[in-house]
Amino acid sequence: MNKLNTNVRHFGCFNVKTTGPWTKRGRNISLEYPALRDLLELNEDQRLEKGVNLSKQILNSKIPNWDYLTCTLQIVSDGAIKNKDIALRDILVHAINISGQSAIDGAEGKSHNNCPSRIYYESLRGLANYHNTTNSYPLGIYPIYLPNYTLDPLAKYSGIPHAGLNKPLIDVVIIHGVCGSPFRTWRLSKAAESNDLYKKEVPRDICWYWLWPRELLAREFPNVRIIAIEYYSQFLKAKARFPWANRFGLERKIWVQGEWVEDFQTLESGNFTGLANKFCKKLRRAGVGNNPLLILGHSFGGLLTQLMLLSDPELMNNLHAIVGYAVPYLGSSHGTNPRNLRILKLIGMEFTDTIKKICDDTFINHLLNNFSKLIEKRLFKIYTFEETIETRVTRLGINTFIVEHGKANPPFTDQHFRPLHSCHNDVCKPNGKDDVRYKPIAEIIHKLTLNRQ
Repeated sequence: MNKLNTNVRHFGCFNVKTTGPWTKRGRNISLEYPALRDLLELNEDQRLEKGVNLSKQILNSKIPNWDYLTCTLQIVSDGAIKNKDIALRDILVHAINISGQSAIDGAEGKSHNNCPSRIYYESLRGLANYHNTTNSYPLGIYPIYLPNYTLDPLAKYSGIPHAGLNKPLIDVVIIHGVCGSPFRTWRLSKAAESNDLYKKEVPRDICWYWLWPRELLAREFPNVRIIAIEYYSQFLKAKARFPWANRFGLERKIWVQGEWVEDFQTLESGNFTGLANKFCKKLRRAGVGNNPLLILGHSFGGLLTQLMLLSDPELMNNLHAIVGYAVPYLGSSHGTNPRNLRILKLIGMEFTDTIKKICDDTFINHLLNNFSKLIEKRLFKIYTFEETIETRVTRLGINTFIVEHGKANPPFTDQHFRPLHSCHNDVCKPNGKDDVRYKPIAEIIHKLTLNRQ
């Protein structure tokens, strides 16, 4: 069975035909979509043809079903790697425009799943595949900013032009942590200091659009290519003897997500190296490693960075910096804290095996030793930042440190370690160009840009 990365609310959309959305302002608007499982069973050409037709139907409906559109666009974006039919391009451009308009209109921009954001970047991935003959962007590899092709429906609200003509001089790869997403983790800080980046006419409901690597780096360095890695993970699951807890656990969150399910199962099996190998191969397909490279990781994303470099040491040949935001380089006691475990016992939940392994000293020490040996003669810099404010964990009803004091400061960081007045979620969100979370990145890219010109 061919794999399909989808993101659809409720298992019903996967197994049965779905009609939706149903009503708006008293009007009955129906559109039947086939079960996603039916699409999975088609061959590649048939699935692409079906994906194009379904995307047209959804885009032309008065109220698009965003979740289902995400699935069909992923089919179209993957098909654009080989198929250069102009119909594919038209679908992707239409999707980009409608995602921007939906965010401006309001309601959809507030979706918990960031649908307009995902649709915009999924379409951008497809357009990049359509216009590229050398590199490709497979599932899980999102081009957040491409200097050689960026179609921006909100350009009048942004300093980024509709299209750039230059090839990338430098690559920046960003990797989120457990429960994260490129469309949530890397948003611009909402702090008052960042208000200067928002023009007064920008509607509030397009906040999904403001990813700081794109808005800060791309404005200052238009020849930088920014790529985000995405994988699916969770930190809580229901215990078998408490089936009612599924309403609050993994089964409630894990929509039908073909390849994402595989990623989750890989993490849960403890095969972190397998996931790292997979992303190394995908990044190579995107041409990462040919240009000077910077890698930014938040929390587990920093550990995944280490695993990827251990898996493919040649990536270090062009690596100039690693930036870690609240990365548990020395482990974390979050998954073994007695208070946390007592609360989980009461609600019939437990930490996922992914979290348990991250909090396992044996795994952390093994990774630390191997990575320290790997980078003994490194020529790149490593910057690390630490959280100093407790994070609100809503599901547990507590405030706690996800990565405790000192755990984000490994022995190989030299003098590039800094505690920040931020919680775990905000430690990777700069307020602006003068923020210490951003300045080291800008300085390195500035030097590289001068050397490459």
